[in-house]
Amino acid sequence: MKISPDERLLYTFVEAKIFEMIALAENHGINVYDGLLRYPRGKNSLEKILTALLFVNIDRRPNLNFLTSLPLDSSRYSKSIEITNRVSSVLDKAPLSPENLFYEVFQSPNTMVEAFKEQLRLESQGQVQIPPALPFFEEMLKDAPQIAKTLPQHSQSQQKIHRSHRQQMRKLLETEQNTNWCRQLTSAFEAALQRLKSAHTQGQITAYPFLKILPKKSYVDLMIQAVNTIVTDTELQHVSRSLFLLQLGERVESACLVWRKQNAGIIDELVNVYKIYADFFTAPKRKLEHFREMWLRALQMNAESGVSLDPEWPKWSNQICMMVGQELYRILYDHLTFNTRALKPQDPENPHLRQDAPVLFEVTSDDPGAAHYEIRVHPILLKWYKASGRHASLVFNPTELPMLCPPLPWIDTKQGGYLLSSSDATRFIRKTTYFPGADAAADDDLDFDISMIPRVLDSLNTLAACPWKVNQPILDVMLLVARGGGEKSLSMPETKSLIPVPRKIFDRTLPREERISAYRQFMNIRKIHDETRSLWATEMYRLSIANEYRNKVFWFPHSMDFRGRVYPCPPHFHHMGESIVFHYLFN
Repeated sequence: MKISPDERLLYTFVEAKIFEMIALAENHGINVYDGLLRYPRGKNSLEKILTALLFVNIDRRPNLNFLTSLPLDSSRYSKSIEITNRVSSVLDKAPLSPENLFYEVFQSPNTMVEAFKEQLRLESQGQVQIPPALPFFEEMLKDAPQIAKTLPQHSQSQQKIHRSHRQQMRKLLETEQNTNWCRQLTSAFEAALQRLKSAHTQGQITAYPFLKILPKKSYVDLMIQAVNTIVTDTELQHVSRSLFLLQLGERVESACLVWRKQNAGIIDELVNVYKIYADFFTAPKRKLEHFREMWLRALQMNAESGVSLDPEWPKWSNQICMMVGQELYRILYDHLTFNTRALKPQDPENPHLRQDAPVLFEVTSDDPGAAHYEIRVHPILLKWYKASGRHASLVFNPTELPMLCPPLPWIDTKQGGYLLSSSDATRFIRKTTYFPGADAAADDDLDFDISMIPRVLDSLNTLAACPWKVNQPILDVMLLVARGGGEKSLSMPETKSLIPVPRKIFDRTLPREERISAYRQFMNIRKIHDETRSLWATEMYRLSIANEYRNKVFWFPHSMDFRGRVYPCPPHFHHMGESIVFHYLFN
């Protein structure tokens, strides 16, 4: 076949560009011929990459296998081999049964895929609302005998009126949020973007790039959700401003991560790969020994046309999350208002009369040893939430709850666990501002290559594949005990034995010794109240999650620390901890 001079010139140009790209990749430590599937790639990009590689060297075939060979030239190879042999020699003595012990959990692969889609929906939302199984701490105090004497009693007719108005108050609150709040926050957000854009063009470091990823409505919805979270948290604990800013920035990061994965086709690819994995997981006989190998085989079968599930996008540092949270909080604090006349009867002559007040305000901590600000909600708005019942839902991130489907198997220390939410196989305090190798915590403090001992990951995957159920009789008994005021002998915080907190303002005419004694009594009683409030919040989280999952089968993703100890990822509700907690569950 003859080639024209123009075609030859074009071929030479393309060949030079391909060699240039290969050299550039090698300069960055990327071997395009070995482990090509490990690197991020877009949809149908693998075919184009292979075409380019074969164009310059048709005799050299890239390795298209997820199970890459061991790095023989690695400086840590000898240490890794020593640890690998030590671990493998023990695990190899326990041969695996060819029977799949988990295949009866689901009736069919389609049932497992449906559970996967439900879990995917929850993680895509970013937040999960769960009704509390216990009254809030302040409500429980009303039932304490010593405190009930000091509270006004409501008649049954007053309680009936309260119930009849709840639906009306809820409707008014939703109207306030969907109209006035959305309008206020959208206008303020657009003005903030213009201000940040002007500063960004002048070379200043701002949150502008991170506030342009999502549509404007998404940021407005996140800010309204943040207000709802503050309302709920004020019933359980004090809301620190610095902690709230960090958490708000992390919520924005999670929403951006889900949005980018959706646009990049990663979520659609995850669905396709998980369907293949479901066939392996529900098979009566093991086609592959380990869940890690099942997942790698599923990735391999869909690698030709699919995208990479690990885009390797950098994680936002705490400074970035604080900066993003600060900008959104400034909008909430400066611009968000509500109608204080909403709880009052309407004026017939002027039914649209409004009297706006800020939603949020700040107070300094009562603790003399802590100099930080706390966020509070306007008392009238808090009454509005209580009157509508909107404060009565606990809000959790998906990573704080069990999974409704088997977790993704760990194939390295970063890929596995939850479907969309980021997590790690090893439990360390990661400092994303550090350079790798500059600090032990940033580099996992491992003196060997974790990829060379995959049996450790297989152990985590086996634990995560175990299904769990709630022990309903035990749960019902514990709910009964908790609603009755608690019991210390059952590790249940007691509210029935609390006494009222005395006034902090003391009579100056009293002798100095009596004032000191009264102050100490006040501090001791308040300390008991604060400790009981904290323990009650922990128990409310635990029992509420258990009550929500009482009729479901669920799974706990696991992680491991440097000592080899394993832990379930959800922090509030799991099978580890006190003995009474372990009896909530069975598998």
